[in-house]
Amino acid sequence: VDAVAEDLANATVSEPADAEAAAAAAKEAKRAEIMANLAKARADQEQKIKEAAQKTEYFGEHNGITCDGCGGPVVGYRYKCK
Repeated sequence: VDAVAEDLANATVSEPADAEAAAAAAKEAKRAEIMANLAKARADQEQKIKEAAQKTEYFGEHNGITCDGCGGPVVGYRYKCK
């Protein structure tokens, strides 16, 4: 009877610790997923900025001319920014 009570006491103590470890592991996995998505978004944003700079360099920016829709600069042969 004492062995059974001791086993129950050990099982009860270890279950919350296992649950906490599982929750911490799940939280860490989610954090890693979010950081990977953030890194991808930053890389995509840097690529868009690079492409815009290349278009400006290739086509040229019309100084003093702005888009009627958004007020941004007009680049290249277009009559509006986008």
